[in-house]
Amino acid sequence: MKKILGFSIITVAILAFWGCGGGGCGGDCSPSGGSHASANTGGIVVPINDMDKRRFICIDKMKIGDREYAAQCNRLITVDSKSLNNDEIYGLLKDFDDRPLYKNEKPYICNSDEGVVGEGVTFSSILKKNNRLYFVSEFDCAIGAIYLAEIDQLADGHISIKENSMRFVSQRDEFGGYRHQSGSITPWESYLGSEGFEPDARVIEGLMKGYGESEYEYKKDKFYEETALYWEGDLRRSNPYFYGWANEIIIDANGVEHFRKHYSMGRFSHFSEIVMPDRRTVYLTDNRANGALFMFVADKKEDLSVGTLYAPKEFIVKDANNTYMKFNWINLGHTSNRKVKLEIAKKLSFSDLFDASAVSSNLDCLEDYKLVSVNGQSECLKIKNSVVNETILSRLETKRYAALKGADFNFVHPKGLVYDEKRNRIYIAASGYMNDIFQNNSCGSIFAADLTDTKIDTDGNLIKSNFVADKIYKIIDGKEQNYEENSPYEGNECDISSIADPEVLSYISSKDILTISEGGKKHINPMVWNYNLKNNQLIRIISFPIGSHPVSVNWRRNLKGYDYLIYGVQHPLKGEKDVILEDKNSYIGYWGPIQIVNILESNSTK
Repeated sequence: MKKILGFSIITVAILAFWGCGGGGCGGDCSPSGGSHASANTGGIVVPINDMDKRRFICIDKMKIGDREYAAQCNRLITVDSKSLNNDEIYGLLKDFDDRPLYKNEKPYICNSDEGVVGEGVTFSSILKKNNRLYFVSEFDCAIGAIYLAEIDQLADGHISIKENSMRFVSQRDEFGGYRHQSGSITPWESYLGSEGFEPDARVIEGLMKGYGESEYEYKKDKFYEETALYWEGDLRRSNPYFYGWANEIIIDANGVEHFRKHYSMGRFSHFSEIVMPDRRTVYLTDNRANGALFMFVADKKEDLSVGTLYAPKEFIVKDANNTYMKFNWINLGHTSNRKVKLEIAKKLSFSDLFDASAVSSNLDCLEDYKLVSVNGQSECLKIKNSVVNETILSRLETKRYAALKGADFNFVHPKGLVYDEKRNRIYIAASGYMNDIFQNNSCGSIFAADLTDTKIDTDGNLIKSNFVADKIYKIIDGKEQNYEENSPYEGNECDISSIADPEVLSYISSKDILTISEGGKKHINPMVWNYNLKNNQLIRIISFPIGSHPVSVNWRRNLKGYDYLIYGVQHPLKGEKDVILEDKNSYIGYWGPIQIVNILESNSTK
């Protein structure tokens, strides 16, 4: 049987958009017999035959503001054993001593290959420091890897990975990495990343009882179990409190990178963080089915190592015209990375922090215990009398502690975050919100939260930030749609004319363009959209192959005079047969280069 090339780039034509994208074209940039059907959104059209569903489709003329910009999609780097640069294999996992790991007698690369515990490359972007451009890339595997390289930029703006510049970013001083997710670039040009799906310390403590004894049989938590490889095969050297933190990579004046975890910002299933213009206030999403939006206020500008963490408490407002929701904020205490890290190094267990009792059939608890629901599990908990510093507890067990204090976790998988400086609000991509104000749908929504400069916390104390989230509401909804058998869109679970499973956000402030990347669960071919906040028009700009999980969609502006839309993909063509193996590799690419006129913002499009 003839093998099918998965990454042909095909011509797209609808409304004002024409052309053939670039990068991995496979020798054929023509559509398969005019096989696309057009929705009324404009931009690229939706693939409807099997050949085109396997292709990567990229717009080559994009309207931004009142101008149209021509560019192509270009592959920057691929995750495979052949990506050797400076004797480094891009995506290779390493142990606690930064030695390469091997599995099944092969280099253990964080990709979609069989036996890999993880998803592949995730948030990747470009930093501008010391008049140089640096590429930074994180990987979502149980053993999280980070790589850094320099970027070569040609006179016409096209970019490539500089030869002999790739290097592995060591995380050994911070207990290693774990399941890196999305992130952002800070106003001071550092890389703010995240660790998602933190191991449940209560569950892990139960599973580890008897570990090392001959009759012991580990009850699988495959991601946590895999961390044993980092620790020379001994899972007892690992600890659940090592993982589940925001992290930052800072490049100094000598071009040397410095990695740190921000324990002061709390431990939960981090997905994305975004820093406000004050360079102190940070919003953080907790990617769980009962997730949350957290807020952190640092003591000093551009130093996220010390500060106060807040958890949300929602309340409903009814006035003469409508009903809406606002946030109050619960102060979880003030602490530093250093203080929390000292406690983590003690390798504490859940039972060092909490007493737990059984939950009755009618969801009652014993006296002195409180019922909380965290990450889908109801528990009766009480803080141990031996816990002297509750602020440390609030960082190690952020959601459990916040729940005891009355926080609300009603966001359904909140993920991407961006800031809109024109309207002084943040946008949040989420699967939904569980309360009576918002009508949920399975296709997801984009929420907005207005910010205020004067707000007190639930203890009556002034929050020391001018960017405190207040009123929250929806701006875009996906649309549930059951396409009939034999429809050209059969198999799509959401209307192809709108977003589905929104995940990553980026924003061009000067042009009012919100870029939305889908997660890949609801549309057969996950899309990237441009949403015009002035006229509410959605335009499709990228279509990924079937089986893909798009990642890392972020605009990088004014990099030595040029603008780029960075994007990436995990496990393209997953589940497809008769596919060339190389076409299933994860990779990072970019749309561009272009030069967007009238750049009003310096650093807000991350």
